[in-house]
Amino acid sequence: RDLHLSIRRQRQMCIRDRSMAILAGGSIKISRTTPLMSLNDGMEAMEKASKLGYKPPGNF
Repeated sequence: RDLHLSIRRQRQMCIRDRSMAILAGGSIKISRTTPLMSLNDGMEAMEKASKLGYKPPGNF
């Protein structure tokens, strides 16, 4: 099952490619990424989220 919408994947690729282009230009010498959570924690969160049902506003 695809957990990511294609539009979201496209946005993420655009962000990644933009940062790679900026780094390739040479104006930035060092770049660091701070992970917000581990891969395992992220996978666990997505698994839990996939089991939740969407409830539109007003339908509680």
